[in-house]
Amino acid sequence: MNLDYRYRNPNATGSTGGSSQWLAGTALDAEARTALAKAIRADYQTRNGNSRVQVVTNTGYKEQAVTRSDYRFTGQYGVSIDDGNWQTFRYSARIFLPRNAVSELKTNAQDP
Repeated sequence: MNLDYRYRNPNATGSTGGSSQWLAGTALDAEARTALAKAIRADYQTRNGNSRVQVVTNTGYKEQAVTRSDYRFTGQYGVSIDDGNWQTFRYSARIFLPRNAVSELKTNAQDP
């Protein structure tokens, strides 16, 4: 399953303030997208026990380079728990692309 729509933020290709640039994404390849979905799924399974969790990340996202191979990504994902209704949430994560290592994962579905 693949969700494909444009990021609908008018500032998606501009600055979000300060000196950091968030750009419409091009760095999140299939392997990194899979690693991100696995990290989100693992987070849900930690919070929901042995639930069956399905996760799909949108192909539209924003990115910010931290170093040459390390990026912060923000976007949206869909999740279904135990074949329930699909819900859409936002995520932010840092991914080291050479190893597809996901860190600093935050979703707006997480408890504060």
